[in-house]
Amino acid sequence: DAALGLRVIAEAHDLDFVPLAEARCDLVVPVDLSDHPTVRIVLDVLQSIHLRREIDALAGYASTATGHIIAELNA
Repeated sequence: DAALGLRVIAEAHDLDFVPLAEARCDLVVPVDLSDHPTVRIVLDVLQSIHLRREIDALAGYASTATGHIIAELNA
């Protein structure tokens, strides 16, 4: 049997896992909301070493780009 899944789930059930691809997820924040207190909290958490350590502890995940601003666009 074969199916798409997550490495962390496979390891939890003592199953083999073969990665097919890497995926990156980006958070997009409109410029006019970038200084909103809630957005600042989210960005602070994403940039924290504590979250990065938690991510790195999960099988199949890496925090190498977590919290990095990759672009700032003006409308």
